[in-house]
Order: sequence, then C-alpha cells, then structure tokens
Amino acid sequence: MRAFRGDHVRDVWIDRLIDHPDLAS
Repeated sequence: MRAFRGDHVRDVWIDRLIDHPDLAS
C-alpha cells in the first residue's frame, strides 16, 4: 500500500483498533 494520505489512513486505522480491540492484539 502506498503512502497515500498517511495521516488520514493512520487515524482511520487507530479508530478501527479502538472499535475492534481484538484486532490490536
């Protein structure tokens, strides 16, 4: 995956980890 809107993708990924803590393990 290319570095496209890195900050936005990172924020979305963090939100996913918060919504689905099981994926963070």
